Amino acid sequence: MPQSSDAEDHLRIIRSLMEKATIYRAVSAQAALIGGVLAAVAGGFLAGRNDPFVKALASTMLSANAEVYGFQLKWIAVLALCLAANLFFLYREAERRGEPFVSPGMRTALLAMVPSLFTGAVVTSLWARDFLPQMWMIFYGLAVLSTAHFAPGSLIRLGWAFLLTGLTLAIVNGETYMGLREHLPDGLPKQAPGWTYPDLLMACIFGGYHLIYAACTLLRAPAAEARPAA
Repeated sequence: MPQSSDAEDHLRIIRSLMEKATIYRAVSAQAALIGGVLAAVAGGFLAGRNDPFVKALASTMLSANAEVYGFQLKWIAVLALCLAANLFFLYREAERRGEPFVSPGMRTALLAMVPSLFTGAVVTSLWARDFLPQMWMIFYGLAVLSTAHFAPGSLIRLGWAFLLTGLTLAIVNGETYMGLREHLPDGLPKQAPGWTYPDLLMACIFGGYHLIYAACTLLRAPAAEARPAA
């Protein structure tokens, strides 16, 4: 019957993904390395008064709006670069193994992640800038965990790290708790800092977690990943 055939195909795809988990992990590590570097640069050096996106928008709208939309545009640009790098690694690996680029396994993984990623995209248009990093951490963590049935353990731990960190920062205001807010005497003009709390979170969490994950995974990658597939 068609339903039985569909179920068998689905199980076959999941089994194939589980067997290739270490291969997927190696590709993810390379993309994570690039993403970590980009996040660290964007959040650490292109933030606050040094943010080129905010500067570009400041001449066309109110400064408060420019800060929000500039922040969103900057991190959307970082996301686009990370996606492009990941697609490149996926394409190169599929070509090396002689498999189609858009394989049934890739479709299964993407479909599992779509609900969390779509919700995160909608939230981006609703929440204030200072709360966006926490929401992005939560939904990114959920998206990664949605592949837990066929992902390697290191990737699952990364998903939990993002989810738990995002939830914690959503409950605890780190900016106030760590004394990061500016304290200026009354009457003095507020000077734009060289950083912002949201950018600091993005640089430390998205940048730091991905760099740690990439370093640990690449160093522990089994020798079998370097050998051509039989």
